[in-house]
Amino acid sequence: MTEQADIPRLPAAGTTPVAILRVTMVLTRFSKQSRGLALGHRLIEQTCFERFAMQRLNAKGTLYELAIPYLSRDLLDEVIATLLDDMYRIAEDNQCLLETSFHEPATDSHWD
Repeated sequence: MTEQADIPRLPAAGTTPVAILRVTMVLTRFSKQSRGLALGHRLIEQTCFERFAMQRLNAKGTLYELAIPYLSRDLLDEVIATLLDDMYRIAEDNQCLLETSFHEPATDSHWD
């Protein structure tokens, strides 16, 4: 029996479409005295990414893939805007700077 997990499939009638997004994320400390880098990184993964079938695509934790279900493109935009707000808030709460962007390869859409 062969593995077919890597074959993209169109959604069946009546199912919710899912956007597959690539997320780049770089967290840096505000200053040398800032100690929240690891915690901020972990909180972003747990709070923002895990509910969307997060896959870490590199060992450094700067590239992720998320699967976000959506009912309309406008609602997808709202979900991503909320994620960005949450990510920036977590970074700031942990004395970190955040550089991030979301990219949907299927439509070549970008959010940041």
